[in-house]
Amino acid sequence: MSSASTNFVVPITFKGFEYHTGSAAPTSGDPVPGGSSCGTWSPPIATVLGSSCLFPNILTTGTKVVTPYAFIRPIFSIDETDLADAFDGEDAGLYRGSVSLSQFYQYYLGDIKTQFIDSQPFVLEIDHTPAYITSVELTGESEMKTVYGVGTDTVSAKTSFDVTASGFFSDGMKVMLNSSDDYILRNSGSEIPYSIKCIGCSNGEYLVEEGVVSNPSDPSLKVSGVEVNNINFKIDVEFNSVPLDPLEVGSYTDTFTLIFEPDV
Repeated sequence: MSSASTNFVVPITFKGFEYHTGSAAPTSGDPVPGGSSCGTWSPPIATVLGSSCLFPNILTTGTKVVTPYAFIRPIFSIDETDLADAFDGEDAGLYRGSVSLSQFYQYYLGDIKTQFIDSQPFVLEIDHTPAYITSVELTGESEMKTVYGVGTDTVSAKTSFDVTASGFFSDGMKVMLNSSDDYILRNSGSEIPYSIKCIGCSNGEYLVEEGVVSNPSDPSLKVSGVEVNNINFKIDVEFNSVPLDPLEVGSYTDTFTLIFEPDV
């Protein structure tokens, strides 16, 4: 890929071709010697997939001499991680890359078989708009306000943080946990597990529930926002109805880390 100021490689895997037979309107005929199961026929599309793939059947148009296909379309794949890595750190702009692809077909005129070889340019254009974070501001009190249950001998507590993330977000933002943290308030002799909730996240609410990470394999939630400069949401930290016995009197503390990352 290249722009006015830079160029780099984006790995692309070309898997095969689709041939749109258009007005030729062929029918599937006899098997092709050396043909394989890597080709499929779903009129009017003939598909070949794989290296050195030959379509398994002759496509017959009767006595008509026709152009065998109206257009050809390459089948390719790009790994999303490879693509993101390739564009990491690159400036915004229109990037363009091209490669020449070769393909062939064989046809009969009477009893004479002829092979036609052709090459076509494959052009890929990507309008790159990088997502980034310039600042994240949390507003709120670090002290959790306690509430004692009347007649239940329990205690609950909660605090909230209003979060404003600024930058440019093409597809929202991830809120993630530091994998080395635990989520337990402690004093000298007692422990209280607590919860962390994301109010406004689109794919869940709890990052942590009663001291346990909600999804250890992917400890993150997403806040939606498409092509915006600011994202707003709330983080609640709380515990509910914890028995007072055997909690010791005193202050309980803990620290944890939230990681913010643009989603792409």
